[in-house]
Amino acid sequence: MIENEQGRRRNDVLGAIEQLGSGLDGLSPSEREGRRDSGRRVFALWNFAKRGAENLEGAELVGEELLALGKYYAGKHFDIQKISEEYEKYPDKSVDELEPGNEADVYLLSEKENRNVVKITQWNAFSFKRNLNQTPIEFLINKTILHNSIFPSTFYKLAGACYREDKYGENQFNFVFEQQYVEQLLDEKGDPVKATFEEIQEDMEKRGFRLKPKSQTTYISNHLRVSDLHLGNVLKGKDGALYYIDPVIRLLNREGYQKLSKKF
Repeated sequence: MIENEQGRRRNDVLGAIEQLGSGLDGLSPSEREGRRDSGRRVFALWNFAKRGAENLEGAELVGEELLALGKYYAGKHFDIQKISEEYEKYPDKSVDELEPGNEADVYLLSEKENRNVVKITQWNAFSFKRNLNQTPIEFLINKTILHNSIFPSTFYKLAGACYREDKYGENQFNFVFEQQYVEQLLDEKGDPVKATFEEIQEDMEKRGFRLKPKSQTTYISNHLRVSDLHLGNVLKGKDGALYYIDPVIRLLNREGYQKLSKKF
């Protein structure tokens, strides 16, 4: 019983971040340093956007963060069109537009043996629009630091930001993420082998999460909620392991963001 509880705590994200560099997270030294460096970069951006906004809440805080992010990225917005035009000059490079998600336009960048997925993601698709009450920077922390701590095999890298029109014609701020392409396990017909909900539950329990009652796609721990784990967001790799490519993650207690910031 004690060993199981220690396992849960070890796989809880706050405990996992405390163990960065300890060797208990199963990562190589270079992988560990890469995740730590990403955390520093994200929280540097967080501190930049929070300056002078310590006492703001709700829409005012969101507005202040978006204003700061716009200034930070002014003149250096991510331009997928320019990247595509540049790739067209080389026979061993390509940019393919994949099926978009609810919150992101998705592209596959291929270069020789290296393939990365680029996701141009509306910060508010799973935030205020779905009553999750996340600010843009909190969403960024969820999408990078929290995701990378729980699911390091599908590591997210912040590649930049841009503005794009949403489906309502409104100009929205987007973060741009890179994620390594997952080579899926195929059956004898060449079709991807689907993960099952039972396999996902078993795997999530090993990570210290429990299935939320009356739900098939949402898991919780002491500090975290991981949702949207439908079969399109959990792929079975050619090695048979499960790869979580687009879960929705958030802290149950917003004070946890302050605790996280101290680790970087």
